[in-house]
Amino acid sequence: MLRLNNLPHNVPLTVTNIKIEDNTTAGKYLIIDSDSDGTVLTADRTLTIDVNNTSPTLDLLTGTNVFTGPLTLTQNSDSIALSHDGADAYVKWNDGSLVLRTDEGENTASTVKIQGKGTGHSQLFIYDQDDAEYLALGSFDGMGTLYTDGTSPGNLRFQHLGSPVTFFDSVTSGNPTITIHGWDSNASALDSYSINAGMDAGAGTRLTIGLDETMRTMVICDAGDIATDFGLTVNSAPSLYMMSSSGADYVRINYTGFHIFSPSGFSLVTHEDTVSGNAVEFRSIGSLGELTDTNGPQAWVLIELKANQTDTAALDALYINGTLTSLGDGSTGDGNNYFRIATGGSTLFRIDTTGGIHPAGLKSGTDQSDAGAAAGELYSDSNDDNTVKIGV
Repeated sequence: MLRLNNLPHNVPLTVTNIKIEDNTTAGKYLIIDSDSDGTVLTADRTLTIDVNNTSPTLDLLTGTNVFTGPLTLTQNSDSIALSHDGADAYVKWNDGSLVLRTDEGENTASTVKIQGKGTGHSQLFIYDQDDAEYLALGSFDGMGTLYTDGTSPGNLRFQHLGSPVTFFDSVTSGNPTITIHGWDSNASALDSYSINAGMDAGAGTRLTIGLDETMRTMVICDAGDIATDFGLTVNSAPSLYMMSSSGADYVRINYTGFHIFSPSGFSLVTHEDTVSGNAVEFRSIGSLGELTDTNGPQAWVLIELKANQTDTAALDALYINGTLTSLGDGSTGDGNNYFRIATGGSTLFRIDTTGGIHPAGLKSGTDQSDAGAAAGELYSDSNDDNTVKIGV
């Protein structure tokens, strides 16, 4: 054993070649040698540098300067290098992938922690092929962030190859929510929220929302009412509920119709001028939408009124109240009317805007007693100067 102890400070010890060999295990050795590239440490098996101190520090020095690297670890012809350019630290390798894996125990999960210093938060930037744009993953104030940024950032895509995206699949309680915030870039500077759905050309465009078949219910309500139990029943078909601000009243829409659950009634209101065409239409499309029953009455529009009024209440089963600032001469139609019944475009009966009644034809007869008109039916008596009479 050779022991060098208490050498004067900065007094050099010159040794051309040192080989340290373990005499208990054949072939285990450490060689310290010098060549044209500098000092080389060669170990037969494992080289361990152990700094034994309560505050261990290992400095690799070149002269009086701290080692500037890169520090390269080589195995066979592959290597990994650690370096710093004065601004950023780098880890570079010349082959394969960088794998971070724990070697603790059996079946142990690997965990990588990125922490900010002091009050700083942590973040990870993943750059694209030109290093101009990147995906940012960060955490601050108890929130996680994921977004694209850089010179010309693009979309953030989830499962762009078509696999499903699932949220909250392990939640067993509470009311998980997805919130979409936006900001209108126009002069109005109002909040803007949108969900857009697009498909390839020729395949149509649609946004499809699938409702769980245990309820088949979709609700639109105030944000503060999201956790409210509205007491809705199970639907036999997918249904949309639009709740009132109180949460007590609602409108339900499904394939069976438009259902109103409100004591204040329902309004169909137009807020813009109708410059051409009809303001509101109920009609069939082409040959579809026909009434095709073979053994029963049918109505295209059924008004089935129920009333239970008292005191000074008044009732209009059908109320038309016009504000006619100006009208045309009616020549493109059959006059100006509040009410008109036609077949194939030919008027059968109309009530004009002055209250005039215009039937297309009247039942003919000889006099009031034998006209054959039913009680209350209008008819023309040809024996009495074709006066219009009412059957009794």
